Amino acid sequence: MIHGNYREIINDDMLHSATNYECFKGLYSSFNSMNMFEINHSLMRQFGQDGQGLYRGMKLLSFVDNHDVERIYTKLSNKAHFVPVHVMLYTLPGIPSLYYGSEFGIEGRKERTSDDSLRPALNYEDYKDAVDTNPCTKLVAALGKLRQNTPALCYGDYKELLLQNTHFAYARTFEGKSVIT
Repeated sequence: MIHGNYREIINDDMLHSATNYECFKGLYSSFNSMNMFEINHSLMRQFGQDGQGLYRGMKLLSFVDNHDVERIYTKLSNKAHFVPVHVMLYTLPGIPSLYYGSEFGIEGRKERTSDDSLRPALNYEDYKDAVDTNPCTKLVAALGKLRQNTPALCYGDYKELLLQNTHFAYARTFEGKSVIT
């Protein structure tokens, strides 16, 4: 789902979640332009300070790439931004979703006539030691464990702490415990 009134369709009788294309665009674009105001604008609109935004209480599906858009490793102007983009993916409000192969840092460019490079066949035997040998895989695995063991990252309110073009800090707080990113 790309757009629409999520308040009308996300509820116990319909959908539990929907894709967060607004923050998808904000995440990669903020790093490519070094303008953290862009992603913060989306977060404040959606979740607001301390959960007072348009989608307060909703757990939208957060992502940085999928089967219809270029791979994040391809999309980033500076490949080193793979790290902070994924740190934000796993620490911002929402449910982080990882598109297969992105944990390995594979590339894929959307073509005019084919999306084949976005959806390659992978031989997982080629990646069996990736957690130990691939820095992208190591990062994603560590972030997954961090999120799994940190309730504030799953359920916490969002609060902006510092915002400048190239610097951004926020807190997620749940049951009196905070995580600052």
